[in-house]
Formats: sequence, structure tokens, C-alpha cells
Amino acid sequence: MKVMAINGSPRKNWNTDTLLKKVLDGAASAGAETEMVYLYDLKFRGCVSCMACKLRKEPRPCRCIQKDDLTAVLDKIHEADAVVLGSPIYFSEVTGEMRSFIERFLFQYLNYDDYSKPLSPAKKTALIFTMNIPEALFDDFGYRPLFQRYENWMKLYFGHCETLLATDTLQVKDYSRYHLEGFDAESKYSRHETVFPQDCRKAFDLGRKLVLENNKNQDAERSIYDFKVTSGEGMILDLADFRGKVILIVNTATGCGFTSQYTELVQMYNDYHVKGLEILDIPCNQFGAQAPGTDAEIHNFCTLHYNTPFPQMKKSDVNGENQLPLYAYLKSQKGFEGFGEHPFKDLLEKKFAEQDPDWAKTPDIKWNFTKFIIDREGNVVARFEPTADMGEVEDCVKSLL
Repeated sequence: MKVMAINGSPRKNWNTDTLLKKVLDGAASAGAETEMVYLYDLKFRGCVSCMACKLRKEPRPCRCIQKDDLTAVLDKIHEADAVVLGSPIYFSEVTGEMRSFIERFLFQYLNYDDYSKPLSPAKKTALIFTMNIPEALFDDFGYRPLFQRYENWMKLYFGHCETLLATDTLQVKDYSRYHLEGFDAESKYSRHETVFPQDCRKAFDLGRKLVLENNKNQDAERSIYDFKVTSGEGMILDLADFRGKVILIVNTATGCGFTSQYTELVQMYNDYHVKGLEILDIPCNQFGAQAPGTDAEIHNFCTLHYNTPFPQMKKSDVNGENQLPLYAYLKSQKGFEGFGEHPFKDLLEKKFAEQDPDWAKTPDIKWNFTKFIIDREGNVVARFEPTADMGEVEDCVKSLL
């Protein structure tokens, strides 16, 4: 998935830029490719009303023909899965560069034959507006209808839009150097230290949400049988071949405190394979670097110590930009619901909280030996964290056979 941010602010590393970067960080954390575009670095004009995008041609043009620095940007946005526009508010309006961009961006898709049916591709969109006035003054300056108008346009053209507002923002680092007596400098500093970090977290969550919702919409049209994985020997395994079977998918590691769970997995496979159970072993080195060997070394270890009879896949990522598409799907179907009661629970929770205060809110795989159970109809019916009792896992499998 590709997410683009269009920065309509002339100031880099300030409020609007910071929030857009947080959006892209959030999107990247969910596996998206991201790109930032700074409008004030480009040479371009707004719409010149040449009407070339409205000519009677087949296929209909519906693209701006002006050739300048914005041309390639518009092409990229057309192909992107999501776009986020960010602008400070100057004189109760977006910046001049953002306004010129929006003219070019939207007018190419405007359908004069039927205003309700623009020619734009559906995509996730968001708007970020930063401003130095508090929300209490919105009505005095006409901000509410301004924001609503832009959001309505984006929803009409692309089918979706969310808006994030950052109010009463810090304008400069040192108020004593400027004629800004109309503002309470200490209040501005305090708000920047206390409220703006909350805005940054909202921006991060927004970026992540755009990706996860987009993936969820795509996954709603898919099933487990649409995916393929590669074995450690390089053979392609098509999950469609497992139709009608109960499938247990587990990310494993050879040097983990949970590695001994191989014993129960092997026993489960030996007991229930004849009744329709399949187990897919997917080694992963993302958690504590506890699967450091080559595919051959991992296979030899498992065969020697546990005599594993089920298919073992190529070592792969289960989180992040390089994650297996299969795992993006699995996580969209069953998110994280806690570690339950286990001796390692507190240790794991402390470790993850130090890395990310909101770690429990994401569907990411948390550690080695997380298990997904798929029923005979291809539904992802259960997710078991590595701390779950293996007896509970077996009971779930038995109930589906």
C-alpha cells in the first residue's frame, strides 16, 4: 500500500510538517510505503481553466495536462492508495500553495455531466489543519464551515475523509524576538509541551488506521485460500490445497523460551492429522533474534530435537514492511487480546511498553509461537498468544475437526 502526504506549509520541521511525518510513521508501522511532498519546493501554478481535461475524447481525459513540477506528483497520487493533505490556516483559509494544488488535484476529476459522479479513483484520504487560534474562536473566524467544505469535497471525490485539527499551536520558538504581544507566550509553550504531543499521537494513529482499514477492506474480499507461502526448500505451497482442512499457523523460533511448544505441536499433528489437521511452521527472527540460522539449519534443528513432521516454511517476517501478505491477512482477522495469565506475562508487557506505550492496541504479532486457527470453511476462528495453555489450543482444534 502507498500513502502520500502533501505538505502545504512553507515551514519544515514545524507543526504541520511534524504531524504529517507522524501520519507517515503510523502508516509505515502498518506496512505501507510512504512519501512526503513539499509543495513550497515545487514550481507550479493552480488551474488555468484550459478545459483540456473536459474534452470530448475516449477515453475521457480526467487528468490535468499542465506540465510542471506538480505533474508527476498528481500522477503518483492517482495511483496511491491513500493521500493526506496538510496545511496551516492563514487568514481563515489554507495556504496559497495548497489552494493551487487542490484546484489542480480536484478539477481534473470534476464531472460536469453529473456532479455526483466524479471521475476520481476511490482512496483513503485525510486532512490535517494547524492553526494558532483556539477552538473557542472557530465561529468568529468561520473555521467550521471551512473545514467541513474541504472534508465534503474529499468525501465526494474519493469516498472517504478524516480530519485532524491542531489548535492554538506554537508559532515561534522565542516569542521575545517578535511583535506577538497578542499571544500568551507561556500558555503557548505549555500547550506545545502538553497538548501537541497528543496531536502527534493522534496523527500516528490516523496514519496506521488508514492502512489497516484499507487492508481490512481488501481482506474482506479475500480468504485464507488466496495466499501462497514458500517452503524452506523453495517450494510454493498454495493454501487453496488445504480447503476443507483445519489449519494451525504458527511463527516459530529455535532459541526461544517457548520453543518447547514444538513438543505439543508435534503430538497434536500426530494425533489429528489423519482427521484433517494441518500445521504450517513459519520460522521468524523478528523477536529477540531467536531464529538466527539458515532455513536448512532451522530445519535440521527441528528434525533433530523434535522430529517435526509438518511443513516448515522459509524464514519470514510477520510484522512490518516485509511481512508475509498472509500475516497481514491473519492479523486483520484476529487482533491481539492480551497474554492472559502466564509467568512471562509481566516480563513481556514491560518489554513492549518500553518500546511503545500503545503496543497492546495494535494487531501485530507480539512474540514467537503465536498461533492462528482456521476452520474447515477457511475462517480465522482463533488466535492464541504464546502464553496460552497448549491444552486450550488443542481443545480448539478438536472442536473443529
